[in-house]
Amino acid sequence: MDDRVLRLISDFNVDPLAGYLSSNPSTDVSIEVAPFGQVYQLLASDAREPVWASFIWTLPETSIPAFKQALDFAEVKVDQCLDEVDTLAHAILKYSADQQYTFVPNWVFPPGHRGYGLLDWRPDLGLSNLLARMNLRLSEQLSNSRSIFVLDANRWMQAVPRVTTPKMWYAAKVPYASKVFEGAALDLLSAIQASCGKSRRFLILDLDNTMWGGVVGETGWEGIRLGGHDHVGEAFRDFQHELKAMSNRGIQLAIVSKNDEQVALDAIDKHPEMVLRRDDFAGWRINWNDKAENIVSLAGELGLGLASAVFIDDNPAERERTRGAFPDVLVPEWPSDPAMYVSSLRALGCFDSVAISKEDRGRTAMYKAERERRETKAIVTSLDDWLLNLETKLEGLPTFMILLLFVTKRGKKIYADIIVLRIKKIIPY
Repeated sequence: MDDRVLRLISDFNVDPLAGYLSSNPSTDVSIEVAPFGQVYQLLASDAREPVWASFIWTLPETSIPAFKQALDFAEVKVDQCLDEVDTLAHAILKYSADQQYTFVPNWVFPPGHRGYGLLDWRPDLGLSNLLARMNLRLSEQLSNSRSIFVLDANRWMQAVPRVTTPKMWYAAKVPYASKVFEGAALDLLSAIQASCGKSRRFLILDLDNTMWGGVVGETGWEGIRLGGHDHVGEAFRDFQHELKAMSNRGIQLAIVSKNDEQVALDAIDKHPEMVLRRDDFAGWRINWNDKAENIVSLAGELGLGLASAVFIDDNPAERERTRGAFPDVLVPEWPSDPAMYVSSLRALGCFDSVAISKEDRGRTAMYKAERERRETKAIVTSLDDWLLNLETKLEGLPTFMILLLFVTKRGKKIYADIIVLRIKKIIPY
């Protein structure tokens, strides 16, 4: 098996998708296009060669015969459609057993079809309701495999003004406009990067005119534009909400900004409209040093690779400097209008992951705790004072004292250092 072959399987012509995938500079897999219109035969064939991954894109009216009848307004039982969904899902599960990943777009309603109009979301009648139940059933069945991922095809349709190309359908069995295939290619490439462990997990942000409007060093935190009855301030606040949401899913946020540190932190701590506070950031470098060097320093402190980092800055010169110095860091072009910040962040498509764990969601708190330990150690005068400042909770020990044994190797000799701590300084009697 070629470790890097992606097979495209569909019941329509996906040559435009193959073209976009092959021409994208980030594509590092070979593309194989299976003959279209033979989905079930390919899934069931014992003669096919196993590949690294497959992309299986079907139309609901082609792959589910009962749904085609429903589109013709024939009376069809919901259970009949769901049984046929199960048949397809089981075929995909069996087919995918000998490959590493399988990507399956969800079904979309045929563009332009109105279904039953105002009745189309009625249970046991509406076609939109039926398709939603079919998609849910498909995703539930495929979730039995951790190597199969359902992609959201609705997003590709919503991003373009014209979804269909009727002439191309009749001429070459291509059902969608080229922009739909372009969106599908970008989404699929993001999924491939995530499956290969190449997703970005570290988002570094500038402050002035990136996290808020204005320069905090000139106006003070009271003068920055953030929230309030101000369309610009609302855009910055919404951007912070989006960043907070990304943090909740396990993306680490950090700051690299040319500013006076205390002035900037005052804005983060004190501004009433601030969504992100200190605890939301894994770390920061707020000084007048070169930003590219600060990014490397911060990544090293946090133990995160530059290949996992994204740097967002409103200043074109800072973006270009970082791109030139560290090509592994993703530095996207950034709009000058803050109203476009949220959509630009969502469009990056580089933060996908194959799984999100409880540890991922709590990693920012871990970085915060480690930062506080370092800060405490830096200001205390002795090791036992540092231990006391950690506020360690001790259980199941004598209530008057504890002996902590530290074994150190100095040269060829081993020494035991015993530190006596009074329990009453750590936990009350």
